Amino acid sequence: MGIWYTTREDVMSAQDIKASAYTARDIDRAIESGARACDDLLHVQTFAPTIGTRYFDYPGPTVASVRLYLDEHPLISLTTLTSGGTAISASDYLLEPVNAGPPYRRIELNRGTSGYWQGGSTSQRAIAVAGVWGWTDDAETVGTTAEALDTVETGVDCAAIPGVGVGSLIRIDTERMVVVDKGWLATADTSVSLASGNSVQTLAVTSGAAYTTGETLLIDAERLRIVDVAGNNLTVRRAVDGTTLAAHAAAPVYAQRTLTVTRAALGTTAATHSTSATVTRWVPPALLSELNLAYAVNNLLQRQSGYARTSGTGDNQREASGRGIREIERDAKSGLGRTMRTAAV
Repeated sequence: MGIWYTTREDVMSAQDIKASAYTARDIDRAIESGARACDDLLHVQTFAPTIGTRYFDYPGPTVASVRLYLDEHPLISLTTLTSGGTAISASDYLLEPVNAGPPYRRIELNRGTSGYWQGGSTSQRAIAVAGVWGWTDDAETVGTTAEALDTVETGVDCAAIPGVGVGSLIRIDTERMVVVDKGWLATADTSVSLASGNSVQTLAVTSGAAYTTGETLLIDAERLRIVDVAGNNLTVRRAVDGTTLAAHAAAPVYAQRTLTVTRAALGTTAATHSTSATVTRWVPPALLSELNLAYAVNNLLQRQSGYARTSGTGDNQREASGRGIREIERDAKSGLGRTMRTAAV
């Protein structure tokens, strides 16, 4: 599983898909395919913040060689730069474009200093650039951990975590983790009652501060979604995700707050984390998220139709992928795509 730019929950919401293990597999496959299609379309290796080192050939001795183009590797921040095994100091290079980055698309030698590229024993892979790669490191705080973690646990219990779904990239302290599944965690409310009926939408809880809008709850076999929190009363939408409306008496409340994660993602290191550590979620560019969602939904619809969704007749017949996708692709290429360079030999 690579890095996704949308989540399983977003796709399910877009198509009003009922939750099941079978549909989850189909959705995950569609998202993965769509995410890689995004990378290919926009000519970017990864949009997510990734710690690592990239290698480039010595650009040559010409005047134009003050510029090192990073091509499909956009750079968020630079840690060390070496050429021919020799470190180049921060004062000897410039990250460009200065007024638009990050992400940075090239590194230029500062002509006002004595810094220079060198090839060493070979021009191949002579330049090593270490730093954080990707398009953006934008993040939002989504909650805190509800337990301490060692370096190998893959089940992370959290307090309320709105906006985190399967496919989200989260960070706890300096470690990044990819959410690969979500499970139910008991809340502090162990005995609530709720009558049947769609008009019964107020759920009284011990502390409304322990819940957030958008969360999905489980009471007996019925799922409910929180649409508002007022004091210690939750306004909920009943019988969501294909579950059945029912009456509940002295029942415990569960929330989807146990995250199954892949540890030490994107070049970070697995570490211990304390209870109440802050959890943040990486926020992909909006156009990228929309394009991944559109691709995933289209993949699902094509599969459901046996890949027979077509428009037109005769010689004009073609696969129907939706006019909206083409518009999103156009906007994404304009705002996020890498401009191809040409070179004369």
